[in-house]
Amino acid sequence: FKVRGDFKHFMEKEIFHQPISMEDTILNFADKKNTSKPIWNEINFKDALIVGLFQILAFIPGASRAGVTITGARFLGFDRTNAAIFSMLLSIPIILASLTLSIFDVISDPINNTYVLQSFFAAIVACITALLSIHFMMKLIQKTNFNLFIIYRIILGFILLFFYA
Repeated sequence: FKVRGDFKHFMEKEIFHQPISMEDTILNFADKKNTSKPIWNEINFKDALIVGLFQILAFIPGASRAGVTITGARFLGFDRTNAAIFSMLLSIPIILASLTLSIFDVISDPINNTYVLQSFFAAIVACITALLSIHFMMKLIQKTNFNLFIIYRIILGFILLFFYA
């Protein structure tokens, strides 16, 4: 677990020191693309693989996993709603992997065992918050484009750059 901990620390440090990415510009360009693909549950293997490979870009400091997968799906011609749904579904394996690693951390460290109830409550609150956020985002993108999200990321990037760089 030492290597994973060092990598996690490195990524957290880098994300806060380099918050502005080209992702916002690329998403803006992709969002203007025409949509012609079927809905997310009719996606073919090639398109799923391409969108899945876009997740690799989330390792770039400041990049959003959801943002890069939505961008990939938009480049392939999926509409905003189906791109967002597919992106959220792609998050399930990484969330389960993170949960598994966290459980191993709790089991292997007796100090963490004292906070199991608090961790469980925090997980429930995080799940409810995530579901409400997804619901709000899905309603928002049905009415508008991703410009609000892009502007938010650019402003947040400059604020983080100002305070942490």
